Amino acid sequence: MSAVSPGTQPSTAQTAHSQPSGDKRTRLVFRFLLSGLMATIFAGLIPFLTLGITVGRFKAWAFGIVISWPLGFGIVSLVNLPLMRLAVRLTQ
Repeated sequence: MSAVSPGTQPSTAQTAHSQPSGDKRTRLVFRFLLSGLMATIFAGLIPFLTLGITVGRFKAWAFGIVISWPLGFGIVSLVNLPLMRLAVRLTQ
């Protein structure tokens, strides 16, 4: 990465590598949405594809989302920053 002259701001590309983008609220909303998407996929889509679609499976899917979304959000929140740092290191 090139040095920034005194009195100038680093470019967007330079700051993107040094820290995750967005403020704390944006990152929190991102983790919430990402964990919800992952919970929806893993709680329902995969079982539907492997076991078939039934009425009972929709109820089980909804229950699975209720259980897995908070767990997914917690896990994403815990590993977000370390994984972002690792990704930055691997791509530099």
